[in-house]
Amino acid sequence: MKALIVLALALAPLTARAGCPTMTGADAALAMQGDDLRLAWIEGRLARTSRRAKFWLHGWELGLVSATAINLAMLPILGDTTSNRIDFGLGAATTIIGVVPLIFWQPRVIDDHEAVEAARGTADVCSRLADAERRLTASATTQATLRAWYMHGGNVVLNFGVTLLFGAFHHWRTGILSGVGGAVIGEAIIFSEPVDQIDDLAKYRRGVALSSGLVSTF
Repeated sequence: MKALIVLALALAPLTARAGCPTMTGADAALAMQGDDLRLAWIEGRLARTSRRAKFWLHGWELGLVSATAINLAMLPILGDTTSNRIDFGLGAATTIIGVVPLIFWQPRVIDDHEAVEAARGTADVCSRLADAERRLTASATTQATLRAWYMHGGNVVLNFGVTLLFGAFHHWRTGILSGVGGAVIGEAIIFSEPVDQIDDLAKYRRGVALSSGLVSTF
């Protein structure tokens, strides 16, 4: 009886081999994983990152809107003078600009996760798996772009412009503080956005320990 159990465990990986094609560039180990396991792993990883991305998105929206409100609140508190209008009025205007892209744009992984979830009713496992693999790759590519050098460069240039804007009104001290502070916040926004799919894609292509990623935690 013991020998039969050992034999069954030894043959289990063979019976779980993928029946669907593997993605381009994947190691041979991925083909040893079952189709349902591969699909469940991708779904789980996209779900986890999607939750974290929503928290990131709404957290920064709330933070930037609050900063705008604080700037505007300073006017009646400190006095509605020309100097304060420049410092806090421009401060509110430049802060609210950062909210606009967050309102009209959301991390791609959120849409990819929703699309994968919507396809659950499809009977064809291979088509669902192929679509999930494409979305995993697309999310990873987008996330890598968000960490590219030109994103950091754009952040610095934008906030240097904020400094010059204040300088045009001869408020250089406020401009420098706003520019440096804005650049720091911009970098925090960039580096805090979840980019899990970059590593997930590499792990998936290797086909190693996919079962360990089935339990998703925030």
